[in-house]
Amino acid sequence: MQKLSVAIITLNEEANIAACIAGVKKIADEIIVVDSGSSDKTVKIATELGAKCIQHTFEGYVQQKNLALLECSNEYVLSLDADERLEDKSVQEVLEQKEKDFPHDGYIFRRTGFIGTTHIKYGSWNPDKKLRLVKKEMAIWQGKGVHESLFVNSTNIYTLKGKILHYSYKNTNELLERTKKYAELAAQHLHSEGKKISPLMIYLKAWMRFVKHYFIKLGFLDGSLGWKIGKQQYCEALWKYRGLYSLSKKQS
Repeated sequence: MQKLSVAIITLNEEANIAACIAGVKKIADEIIVVDSGSSDKTVKIATELGAKCIQHTFEGYVQQKNLALLECSNEYVLSLDADERLEDKSVQEVLEQKEKDFPHDGYIFRRTGFIGTTHIKYGSWNPDKKLRLVKKEMAIWQGKGVHESLFVNSTNIYTLKGKILHYSYKNTNELLERTKKYAELAAQHLHSEGKKISPLMIYLKAWMRFVKHYFIKLGFLDGSLGWKIGKQQYCEALWKYRGLYSLSKKQS
């Protein structure tokens, strides 16, 4: 039977890391945590639960996740964020694939999001498919800013039926706070690529983002949270492109 490593990157994730590790105990032969200087009990908790913890200064999400991938000693690696959990169905499916010696080079999971304990079923967060279990020698994390993704150099990829549960935000206030951070990083990335935008397009793109989430992708079916996520989608686009416009004006 093939052995499986689980790779996780962390920074001050004491509220999440125990549940994340507990969810993979049945399938993991090795758990690697790359921590970027947590000041809370993240490393202590992870170590007590059997993880190997490595300290590395944060250089970017892609760099951290590639380091975690490289530190894994097994041929197959499952990459998770600390605020993600495998549902029981996913654990069982991975066990079945493990018993078959992982006949595929990559495995895609369906990911579903939560705010607090409320499941978000519609809108821009769905469907959300993520390649997360890969043959290490064929895989690499790619991307810039906050938009990293795992790539495997193979067409032998299988989509599992089970889900990754993503407990990404405690509440809508945290959602907006993190949106500001991500929008700033995204604006800097677009500026570094030489992108520009007109004032009119800033508001047009923000409005279209809301329309896509709330109407086209049925975000309104999530009730008040659907509306708040729609507002977040609008603000994310607005702040990102306003930031890009401001950086472009400073340069000119």
